[in-house]
Amino acid sequence: NISSNSWKSSIGTDLLTKVNNWNFYKKSSGVYGDSGIISLYFLNIDESRVAFEFHFEDGGVAYPVRADYDQNFEKFSPGSILEYEIIKGLFIDKYCNEYNSCGHTYQYLLNWTESTREYVNFEIFKKSLKSYVIYMIEYVALPILRKRKIYMYIKNIIIKNE
Repeated sequence: NISSNSWKSSIGTDLLTKVNNWNFYKKSSGVYGDSGIISLYFLNIDESRVAFEFHFEDGGVAYPVRADYDQNFEKFSPGSILEYEIIKGLFIDKYCNEYNSCGHTYQYLLNWTESTREYVNFEIFKKSLKSYVIYMIEYVALPILRKRKIYMYIKNIIIKNE
């Protein structure tokens, strides 16, 4: 339910809309659930669950695989609060010596460390117009649209506060 109330539902990537996503977590839990490799974290406000993270944790490394938060609580930044508490707990309890965000260098994560590992992604495309169009959408159009959306979001906040 947290996922279906998240911003991801508006773009169709929440766990209830994307059955394959849900199946991945269900199957992973079935295979690894008893091994202690999977951790599921929740943030509650009063009696309501408002954010969660799904991790694989093994060999002193935590891999945060999925995080969602209920948009109704967005002003409290529940996802950031939960992630902060998870990271703090993992390192204070000495369970973890690495928090591997799976290759994504999200700017906010860099606030918590100066140590990163560089990754190189290789993607191979078939020589075709369809592949070229897919590449252009993913690596040219979407980054521009994301920056534009963030810019418009910030602009709207500034206008509201004036």
